[in-house]
Amino acid sequence: MSIREDEAVHVVLVDDHPVVRTGLARIIGSWSRSSGVSEFAHGADLVSRWIPAADHVVAIVDLCMPVMDGYETLQWLKHNKPTVPALALTFDPSVEAVARAMSCGARGILDKVSSEREYHAALNDVVLTGFHYNALVASYLERREQLRAAREANPGLLEKLTDRELEFCDQVCSLDDPSYAVIAERMGISVNTVEVHRRNLFKKFGVRTRQSLFRALQRWKVIRGGDRGATMP
Repeated sequence: MSIREDEAVHVVLVDDHPVVRTGLARIIGSWSRSSGVSEFAHGADLVSRWIPAADHVVAIVDLCMPVMDGYETLQWLKHNKPTVPALALTFDPSVEAVARAMSCGARGILDKVSSEREYHAALNDVVLTGFHYNALVASYLERREQLRAAREANPGLLEKLTDRELEFCDQVCSLDDPSYAVIAERMGISVNTVEVHRRNLFKKFGVRTRQSLFRALQRWKVIRGGDRGATMP
């Protein structure tokens, strides 16, 4: 997306919480290039009521929403409104959430509690360059490079792992040591699907416990040695 400095931009805001949405609309409305804000309660609301509001439009999409969540909404925008760049919002700015949002088409991601200045900077970046780079995106790019290097170093095994299995590996090694039910919620899948990933990874790595899987992931350099569990017995 590239427009002249004197052209205004309409912002499409998708967030299910009315109070949060009102606050965000105020922040966006104070952006110097804003020509207005259209508010939607979730992705399905956006899809059903979409009306091009201006020649230049940017979307801001909350990731956690009912009916049609932010990931699905980002994918819909990517495929149906490719000229509309989207920023993702989250209260849980984990590397996994960032990676999933970026893979669904987000041009940047913001912690919901970001300052008004940060929101305006992100909108300016997306309008001027088509992308907003910050510490959250840097973590995602670092993780992607890490996985690329790991695959090159260990092609025999890692080429057999799917992207979702790698995401499961990230969750297993998260600092907060989430349960499988929490992992399922974060990945947007059922507990049964998490169990399938667990069985497949145990079989591929030849392990029988979650701790053994963690050590195997360290050994194969799928995760960094300094992450949670590096001193785990």
